[in-house]
Amino acid sequence: GLVGSEMCIRDRLARVQDLNLEHARSEAASAPGDVSKALVVADLDMSGGHVVDACARLLGLYSGASDEDKERLRHRLLSYFTIAGSGNDDVRKARNTLTSLMF
Repeated sequence: GLVGSEMCIRDRLARVQDLNLEHARSEAASAPGDVSKALVVADLDMSGGHVVDACARLLGLYSGASDEDKERLRHRLLSYFTIAGSGNDDVRKARNTLTSLMF
């Protein structure tokens, strides 16, 4: 359920705090289409409270992603939306963008 997925993302965000941000960003920059690397950096952004950066990174990959990766991106973004709160203006904008990209 939603509570379970929120707990999962919170656990993941707690784990990424031990990662080296600059190394993760460098890895993602060297492979701009690599969804897995982008997800790590987005998690780091979220763990630092950078909701806009995290969402923009993942939304920017959505259109060119495989169907499997689109599902991964969508799921992660929905987790971020839950954590940041539906009343957050940045979340509303990102949600609208995701909806546009999906349809």
